[in-house]
Amino acid sequence: MVIDRKMRMVLEKRLFALLLLILFYPSLTHGSEAEKFILDNGIVVILKERPTAPVVSLQAWVKAGSTTEVEYLGSGISHFVEHMFFKGTQRRSGGQIAQEVASCGGVIHGYTSHNRTVYTITLPSQHFDAGLDLLADSLMNPSFASEELEKEREVILREISMNNDQPANVLNRLFWETAFQEHPYRHPVIGYQSQFVKLTREDLINYHRRMYVPGNILLIAAGDLKKEEALLKIEEAFKDFKRSPLPPIYIPPEPKQLGERKRIKPFDVSLTHLRMGFHIPPIESEDVYPLDVLAVILGQGRSSRLYRRIKEEKGLVYSIDAWSYTPKYEGIFGIDATLETKYLEEAQAAILEELKRLKREYVEDEELEKAKRTITSHEIFRQETIEGEAKTLALNEFVTGNIHFSEFYISQISRVTKEDLLRVTNTYFTRSNLITVALIPEREERKKPSISIQSQPLEIIRKAFDNGLTLLLRKDPTLPIVCIRVVFKGGVRVEDKRNNGISNFTRRMLLKGTTSRTEEEIAQTIEAVGGSIETYGGNNSFGVTINLLKDELELGLMILKDILLNSNFPQEAIEKDRKFILAQIKAIDDDPFRATERQLKEMLFTLHPYKWPEIGHKESIEAITRDELLEFYYTYCRPDNMVLSIFGDIEIEETTQKIKELFDEFKPKPFPESLIPKEPPMKEIRHTFINRKKEQTIVMIGFHGIDVKAPERHTFEVITSILSGQDGRLFKSLREENPLSYSVGTYSILGLDRGAYIFYIGTDPKLKDEAIEGLLNEIKRLRDEEVMDEELQRAKRQLIGNRAISLQSNSSFSLYVSLDELYGLGYDNFKEYENRINKITKEDIRRVANTYFNPNGYALVTLGPEE
Repeated sequence: MVIDRKMRMVLEKRLFALLLLILFYPSLTHGSEAEKFILDNGIVVILKERPTAPVVSLQAWVKAGSTTEVEYLGSGISHFVEHMFFKGTQRRSGGQIAQEVASCGGVIHGYTSHNRTVYTITLPSQHFDAGLDLLADSLMNPSFASEELEKEREVILREISMNNDQPANVLNRLFWETAFQEHPYRHPVIGYQSQFVKLTREDLINYHRRMYVPGNILLIAAGDLKKEEALLKIEEAFKDFKRSPLPPIYIPPEPKQLGERKRIKPFDVSLTHLRMGFHIPPIESEDVYPLDVLAVILGQGRSSRLYRRIKEEKGLVYSIDAWSYTPKYEGIFGIDATLETKYLEEAQAAILEELKRLKREYVEDEELEKAKRTITSHEIFRQETIEGEAKTLALNEFVTGNIHFSEFYISQISRVTKEDLLRVTNTYFTRSNLITVALIPEREERKKPSISIQSQPLEIIRKAFDNGLTLLLRKDPTLPIVCIRVVFKGGVRVEDKRNNGISNFTRRMLLKGTTSRTEEEIAQTIEAVGGSIETYGGNNSFGVTINLLKDELELGLMILKDILLNSNFPQEAIEKDRKFILAQIKAIDDDPFRATERQLKEMLFTLHPYKWPEIGHKESIEAITRDELLEFYYTYCRPDNMVLSIFGDIEIEETTQKIKELFDEFKPKPFPESLIPKEPPMKEIRHTFINRKKEQTIVMIGFHGIDVKAPERHTFEVITSILSGQDGRLFKSLREENPLSYSVGTYSILGLDRGAYIFYIGTDPKLKDEAIEGLLNEIKRLRDEEVMDEELQRAKRQLIGNRAISLQSNSSFSLYVSLDELYGLGYDNFKEYENRINKITKEDIRRVANTYFNPNGYALVTLGPEE
């Protein structure tokens, strides 16, 4: 089975109460403390004596799930193997396994999730030996009999069909593929039917051989047993299971979400199903505990805030709840609701308003303590069964490597404060971090509720002031919110080797204090009214963004003015940030993808500043002084070098007058034009190898590209769409037809000067040469052959649709048009996007490929272990 995600959330986040059990329910923890052992072959064993009932639970947790499928990614092969697990071994027929368990009075089941496959046999303790033998035999010796395999294939196909008919499953899939763009969490555990049907018996055997190795397995035995005896029996059962190398698996990190994401899907439902969620950190973060408490306060139980205010008082929804899911990797804080479509817009606004209340107001003491007690009681009741306690121990070890993590978890929950709740709400519950999806009745499709794609964005007004400041305004009364954004030319483009990273350093310092406000006062002033403030930086620009409720617009503008005119760059803050940036530079070395890209840019650009990393390098960051930061600030934070945009529920004339009053004293100073060295053409192949003891090899091939004003810009976008994605050429050629890669794609580096176009692939070190050849062949194919009509049309539809979606968020839309205005393209450049994309022809693509993808002029970097 595929375990229901919300059920899994409950299992994973509400199983950590061992400390409370010991303190308050000692009757549930008779026997000795749980112990962890590691067999000679690498199997981790956890044993727990609990003689409260004559029952034992045997569980095998295998580190194999939808995120570990490598060349089979998206096929659901982990789930298929789970189905075959109890369908026969070399010693047992398919039906014999279930019969043996039943004859012992036991139960047997399994499930597959993103990162694991779990098998459980619970039976009377007198049959411990039989259960262990069966579990060991199934783990080591599955037969994958062809007849049984085809039967299970049909079962799973029916399961897929069933999932496609269930609104909860469809909503779930829509949400996760929207929330995650790169991380394998975006793929369904059960797999895509088109890929699943291609799996062969040999595929399952190979995958089992790779993943079901001792070092990848966690075995738990809990209940009416003696640890010493049980350990000896387990060692004997697995004595022939030889240690094998762990499989090399590269999990691509999920890029930070830079703008609100929204999707709507007409479906065969009578009610609308809504999910709103935010990215949150993984289990090791200290923020996990207050986020768990917030989930209870917001949406668990009839007394929760969302239930009382949105269901009971306002009557906008039929059901509503909140949850926090924090696995080994990045997690999600989610809110689910069912409602009538006519209330969709109002319900979303009401939910966001409740979140904003949490961002500006402390929760009541009673409310906080009640949530803590709720979590504690859930944990206690979870431990009533032996199987429940075994799951707790297994999850502790599997996710954290500490079987006693439960104790720590509960102690951390008890320490959560109101300040913690305020902090995490302001950190994670931002519009740029929000994902919203909904299933609406098919008959409602044309009504276009608020999260649908508008065909025409609202009008943008441009104002120019005497001091050089450019103002962009957009009135959008959909929600009572405002986004204030200012962008400046700057970035890596205006740096050199000596001061590399100064633009990033400066933008970080903009929030560290002014002549009238400290860093804390800036943050508290904005957060106290439910707002957020952050800075950003890149290759060509940097800036500040403030998001607020509309009634706080003037406050936000006052803060912005203070930052732009009066930042004072305290030395103590500079040194703290210097340490942080130096730590970030070190972290790049730990990220194979980023380390490869850094080296590639240095090879692509010999003279141009684009060769330098945005964050800087160790020597430059250590050398930058306060005076240099102030000089950069005064040089680039100036009205004639900036675009200010204010999008949201505003009044155009009133806002224009306010800007004129506030920024009239913001005067331009002499602006020294930077002499940007021009990068010469690349006429040779530059190749380097980075030796790293990694389990995967990253390959990047880069060509000189174009600048943002180049007429070929949109042709490059179409090329990217044709090549990348699961239905792109690279995926089909180098993942499906010839399984050379785990991750493969392309992307552009665009800027005011000529940038780059990059191809990348993550592969097994042994397949490195084949992967490089495969990429080069696909590049040659673009030069030599015209793309298919179907490919071209699909790429255009995808680009136009994605762009339309991106224009719905005030935050992302304001960034898009502000940068276009700053770079000289014009704030209304977006209006011609669809027309320009549709004009691109097959001949254009081939011409651009032959012009820019020079077979004798590119850079190639590989990072991985030596052969």
